[in-house]
Amino acid sequence: MNQKWYEKSVVIGIFLIVFWPLGLLLMWLFAKWPTKNKWIVSGVFALIFILAILNRDAKSPDSTPTPTPVQIEQIKETARPTTKPTTKPKRELNTKVQLNNIAFKVFNNDTEDWTACVFEMNGGIIRGGYKYTTRIFTAGEDRTIPFREFTLGDGTRFDASETKPQKLSMSCKIGEERGFNYYDF
Repeated sequence: MNQKWYEKSVVIGIFLIVFWPLGLLLMWLFAKWPTKNKWIVSGVFALIFILAILNRDAKSPDSTPTPTPVQIEQIKETARPTTKPTTKPKRELNTKVQLNNIAFKVFNNDTEDWTACVFEMNGGIIRGGYKYTTRIFTAGEDRTIPFREFTLGDGTRFDASETKPQKLSMSCKIGEERGFNYYDF
């Protein structure tokens, strides 16, 4: 008997990894596996699904405390600009960044205001990180930005109790050009 492509165990296994709901359906309809094995695979996916929902619900968007003035003053400089930017910026932002366990303190050392700023924490090449945006960052200003103000595209807030800030990239308009800077912590 000639099996159709979607009835083959290899295809079912691939779908279990790539798109598990369809993989489970194909497994139950066409796999020639023992019923016990089908129940074990189904149970593993059900457990993963339940844990993912519980983990998502356990995260509180306001779990990071607001920094006090004393904590803000205790921020220590621990970030150094990297010497190897991934792309050559048109203009490097003249900035200094400090951090403590709940916030960044960003200094605009330029003589011009920054506009349309995007700060991205823990971003990567494949997936974006947590972002904080602001319309204007005045020349000479220093601003404390609590980690909880950084969010993913779906609104999930950064939780410093679960993840440490590892890098911060900045992109702002200065006049008609974009300025960039990047920090590793």
